[in-house]
Amino acid sequence: MRTRLRKILSPPVFSKDEEKTRIADLLNAILLSVLFVALVFGMPSIIITPSLERILAELTLILTTIGLLVLLRSGRVRLASTLFSLVLLVAVSIGSYIAGGFRGSTMSAYFGIVLIAGLLLGSRAAFASGLAAIAFTGWLVYADARQLLPPVSEFTTQTTLWGEFSVVLIVMIVLFALVMNNLRLAHERTKRHEKELAFRLVESEQLSIWAQEASDFKTHLLSKVSHELRTPLGVIAGMTEMLRLEAYGPMTSEQKKLLERIQVNSKFLETTFSELLEQAQLDREMLPVQAVSFSPAGILNKVVREFLQDAQEKDIQLEEQIAPELPETLWGIPSRVEQILYHLISNAIKFTQAGSVCVALLRPDEGHWAMRVSDTGIGIPKEQRESIFEPFRQVDETISREYGGMGLGLSIVKRLVSSLKGKIRLESEPGVGSTFTVTLPLVESVEESRYSME
Repeated sequence: MRTRLRKILSPPVFSKDEEKTRIADLLNAILLSVLFVALVFGMPSIIITPSLERILAELTLILTTIGLLVLLRSGRVRLASTLFSLVLLVAVSIGSYIAGGFRGSTMSAYFGIVLIAGLLLGSRAAFASGLAAIAFTGWLVYADARQLLPPVSEFTTQTTLWGEFSVVLIVMIVLFALVMNNLRLAHERTKRHEKELAFRLVESEQLSIWAQEASDFKTHLLSKVSHELRTPLGVIAGMTEMLRLEAYGPMTSEQKKLLERIQVNSKFLETTFSELLEQAQLDREMLPVQAVSFSPAGILNKVVREFLQDAQEKDIQLEEQIAPELPETLWGIPSRVEQILYHLISNAIKFTQAGSVCVALLRPDEGHWAMRVSDTGIGIPKEQRESIFEPFRQVDETISREYGGMGLGLSIVKRLVSSLKGKIRLESEPGVGSTFTVTLPLVESVEESRYSME
């Protein structure tokens, strides 16, 4: 029986909304208090002042309170709070009018209404309730002066006014106790949350340390393995080239074909290890950051020369374009500019079977210069244009098997462009080709370079 009664009297709990649970708990306590006061103190006042209007008012208050309790348990907390505040305001106003205004009532219940509205609905609701109470009581003063109010009941005496005041005061004390208890619970919840947050922060810091250690180990391993493997690979490439040039005697056509396959695969491995090493250097921020004067055209010519043979072997036309308005020298980090061009041209030639690759240096506006690499290759589907800039990602597995590579080139380009405070834009259409445009700040002097670095 006790358990069942406790279940009936207990407010609903909303596990995902702590504030809603707090308001529901407070409203439930207020409604039960109002119901208790109405039954214990309201009924004797009806006996003392037996009027039909007062009986109807008390019954309306009791039935409304029960209805609001039912509404609260259905989960509609804010609606129940709003209706309860309005019902209290209307009930007290009607009761004050029936009692004859200030002469027949202390009207102290308005203090409780304002307090309840503020606790349940916030400061705006309390302000609105206070204005409504001031307006209505002001009208009562005006109506009393014009003799528009009903006569004061003969049963209204100083004793009944004191009784009404005492009831309201008791309700205010109960509300004050509820507020203090609510504040205490809120303080306890805050302390508990602070402890949980502190624990999570410590746990997060520990996880971050472990993640950093794992990342450092991975980076060191990649750097070490890539560096160590490139040394014997260079020896293999050198010896293969000497054999191809017949430094140790003539070779048959079959032997030359075999050497060509060795050279192609050696170059592929060298490129792969270079990309891994670059990725490791980027992770450890080992690349140089010293800005110096450099020639954009010089870097373009140097990088293009490295790919002339690859383009000729695939019968691809490799074109260069330099805008005349581009300054001959700029300030920046030439090694990173060279790496960006290298990877973009390498990517373009790799995925172009026929046609051309065009590399252009532009000046789109006064404050920027750009590198644009266009190809007539396989293109990139729209849904894949973001993911290709992620490490170890290519459009699909068939691309990886057919063209090779580990999917690091564009990832490295994006990180290099970000380090230079630039932007990269991709325009592509499957089967037609792709255009990568890297836009960088245009800096022509060391003073501008220092300013841009700041």
